[in-house]
This record gives sequence, C-alpha cells and structure tokens, in this order.
Amino acid sequence: SQEENMNTGINSNGWKIIKRLLSLDEKSFNKPRILIDTKHMSINARMEFLEFIADYNKHRPESKKIPVIASHIGYSGWPSLNDALIETDNDDKYDKSLSEFNVCSLNVTDDEIRAINRSGGLIGLNLDQRILSGQKIIDNKPTLHNLEKVRKYWGNQLFKNITGIVKAVIDFDGSTISDKKSIWNRIALGTDFDGMIQPVEAFITAIDFSALKKELIDEFIYWPEFNRYNMGYSPIQLVDNILYKNAYKFALKHYK
Repeated sequence: SQEENMNTGINSNGWKIIKRLLSLDEKSFNKPRILIDTKHMSINARMEFLEFIADYNKHRPESKKIPVIASHIGYSGWPSLNDALIETDNDDKYDKSLSEFNVCSLNVTDDEIRAINRSGGLIGLNLDQRILSGQKIIDNKPTLHNLEKVRKYWGNQLFKNITGIVKAVIDFDGSTISDKKSIWNRIALGTDFDGMIQPVEAFITAIDFSALKKELIDEFIYWPEFNRYNMGYSPIQLVDNILYKNAYKFALKHYK
C-alpha cells in the first residue's frame, strides 16, 4: 500500500535525502550533484521543492543553479499547481474532462513549467497515449489500418503538448525575452519506453523517430502561430532541439 503520506509534502527525511543528493549538506558539500526528478512527486511536494530550488538559485550565476527535471510527463493544461489540486485525481476527473490534455496532477502546469524553465531544467515528453491526451483524443484516434493517418494524429497530439508548454512561458506577462527563447531549449523526449502502458501508436520505438521528425516539422511549418512563438528558430531547428539536442546538451552540462 502506498496510501500512507500519499499526496503530502516532503517530510524531514525526504529533505535530508534531497540535500544530500544535491550536495547541499555538510557531508556532500561541493561533491557532484545527483539531480532530482519531480515526475513522481505529489503536487504538494513539487510546490515545496520548486520553492526551495527557486530560493537557492536566486542571485546565483547560471553555472551554479540547480536545474529541475520532469523526466517523462505531459502538459496538463492547468494554469497552476493549485488549480490542478482543486479536484482529486480519479478516473472521473480524467474520463469526464473535455480537455485534449491529461488533466491529472501527474502532468506539468503553467507555473511549474515557468519554474523549470527559470531553473535551466528539462521537461521530457512521455510517449504514452494517456499521458499526452485527454479521453476524447483517445476515443477519436484513427485505426492502425492507415499508418499515415495514425502518424499524423499522434504527431499532432505531441505537438499540442509542446506548444502548450511553450505558450505557458511566452504568453506570460512576467516572462523576459530570455525566458521566452530558453523554453525551446527545455523540451525533450522522455519516452518512458521502459515503463509505459499504452504507447503512442506509430512511434513505439526509436526506429520510428525519423517518421516522428517529419510529422513534427510539418506541424511547425503549417502552424498558423509559428511566427509569434518561434523566437527566431526554424522548424527544423526546433524539432532537432526537441528530439535530441536539448537532452544531449543538458547531459553534457550536468553529467560530464
């Protein structure tokens, strides 16, 4: 049973572990960090952790900041973590939602996205149908008899998650020009190929990524709002960043 302390914040032992991993206590100070992944944290725990990281990173140079990782998630569509908490997660919350996104609290909210962006972190998009989608998207998915249509459908849904994340920063009045440009460097793939339940059809292994790249490039080329949100990047640059460059650069910076 996982019921005990479920959906609560971080307890004292949790903070000890976090500080040890991040090299912030006496025994680990100045040693290499083990970065924290917020994916399986409750909303209350994420609130506490994001506040802690924002306070630590304040006035520190980029090279000293602690980045926040959300390794294999989707976009929730909620403006804030508080909004995502109003209704408890259950099957009805998902099944009866009219959103094209998964509104459950496991997915990132707009304010959370901005916090991850400011930390220099990374958001990995999960290639599980249910993580990326609301029930109505899954109900209306095409059959596998038409592979081209299936690729286009799920390429579009991944694209919607990408642009939802981007708009959370670029449309926010408090974002700087630097914030707006950097969000395109924070999005990667966090496929969950080793643990997903319902893979996005047509993109179920890395072999399919060349087809995924084509679909995403087309999505950006024909996106009516491209010139408003692209921040100077071309469609090919954006797709290359998302599919591999962002994760590669993050790994070089933090794990070399």
